[in-house]
Amino acid sequence: MADTSMRDLLTDGLPVYLSTQLPTVEPGQNPFEVYLTSFNELLYPPPTRGFTARTWALVALAGLQIVITIIYMSVVASAGKVHFLRRVKRPEGTHFIVHPLWGSFFEIAAGGMVIFAAIRYYNAYVLRGNLNGIVALHATTWIPLWLAYWTHVIANTQALALMSNKTIVRPHLLNWLAYGVPVAIFAPLITLSCMAEHRWQVSLSMQFAIRAQLEQGNTAYQANPQTAIANLLPILSDYKALLSYIKYNVVLVRAISAIFIFQLGLALIMNYANFSLLKHVSETLVYNRSGRSQNIALLTGDETIPNEKSQAGTQLGTQSMGPAQGATSTLRQGAAEYTAHIHRLAGLKSVIIVVLGVGGIVCTLGIAVAIITAIKPLDVLTTFWLDEFCGTAISWAYILLIIPAKIAQIVQHFMQIKEAKMMTQQQINSDDFEKGQLSGGTAVNSADSLGLKLEMPDQSSKSGDAKRLSDLWQPLADSDIKVDETVVTRVAE
Repeated sequence: MADTSMRDLLTDGLPVYLSTQLPTVEPGQNPFEVYLTSFNELLYPPPTRGFTARTWALVALAGLQIVITIIYMSVVASAGKVHFLRRVKRPEGTHFIVHPLWGSFFEIAAGGMVIFAAIRYYNAYVLRGNLNGIVALHATTWIPLWLAYWTHVIANTQALALMSNKTIVRPHLLNWLAYGVPVAIFAPLITLSCMAEHRWQVSLSMQFAIRAQLEQGNTAYQANPQTAIANLLPILSDYKALLSYIKYNVVLVRAISAIFIFQLGLALIMNYANFSLLKHVSETLVYNRSGRSQNIALLTGDETIPNEKSQAGTQLGTQSMGPAQGATSTLRQGAAEYTAHIHRLAGLKSVIIVVLGVGGIVCTLGIAVAIITAIKPLDVLTTFWLDEFCGTAISWAYILLIIPAKIAQIVQHFMQIKEAKMMTQQQINSDDFEKGQLSGGTAVNSADSLGLKLEMPDQSSKSGDAKRLSDLWQPLADSDIKVDETVVTRVAE
């Protein structure tokens, strides 16, 4: 039977994207060898140049991303309590607030999935190992990454809803978006992925069976070509059955791609809340920074202590230091609270910028990958460069963007801690100086006026009273603000 009639027989009723997968046998060629080569390339597409180096580089960078994220979590989590779910009541309803650090947990899981997928691709295509799970990896590798992005978006939207005076999003709607949408998306996605993986394993079994028949036919063709050709028709009939079976796999792959396009598009739409929150936080940050500057300026102006006066003037000045010290201490506490609040706002602003930048780019690239997969589902699994792009492009984009972003957030956090510690030490030193003034210690004034270095008293007794301003995530409570009071007895004239 001529190859043309054989090809017409096999392609009858098949879509174009499946019929073009059939190899063409030239006259005089060994058909078993041609089809066997086609099957080997179909099962194990030859890797592109540099695939091994790129794979291990991706694994190393993903491991670095996990380490940096753990460091970030340990630094931020040490500054306050971590809750999985917190209920906040408002007149319009109840918010169930999720902690933003859970987004970092999903980022760690995303890094682990990137490493797992990269190693599986290496074992499958370079070492020609087990091919099971390849389709499922294309569908599930970035589930933790999407959850991380969604957690950050929802947390930022909840923060905007709580910070604003007007109702932006109804609590019940926001709660449903936070917890109902992931379930509504991933339930069908995981179900379709399991179905596609099952059918993929069945098609693999059919392909390996046909390849074994082709290997036997190739051996027989070397001995007696005429006899071997007679056995070719049943093998090619199985080949046609395989292609028909793959046709339904393509439908599942396109359905999975449609879900990905929907969920990534929804995430980009929700990113609008991040723009609103970024604007709100930026305006609040400018207002609080101006307020802190005024507070510090007022505080600096009140610290001028009169000296070199007459005895009566000194006594009157000392008596007036009681209320002045209370006002000055209150101003210092206000400056400290301004600083802590500004640090929290600056940290929230950096998180919003990272979500806007990294999340927006990765989601846009993910939509492009999903569209390519929906248009060319079979090519994604059989053409290696396209398979590699659709399988690792999102991972590369995420890893290369999130690592410098996390490092910048960690550096910012440590700089805020350093600034808070400096303000705390300045407050303690100023309080001790005023206490020395109120104690009638003129020697302190004379020593200070001579430029002598004074030994500061032991600050260990103040450790229980001074609030650590490195606690960037928890506001100062009223009970934490303490004003030292000194009773001054007026000397009788």
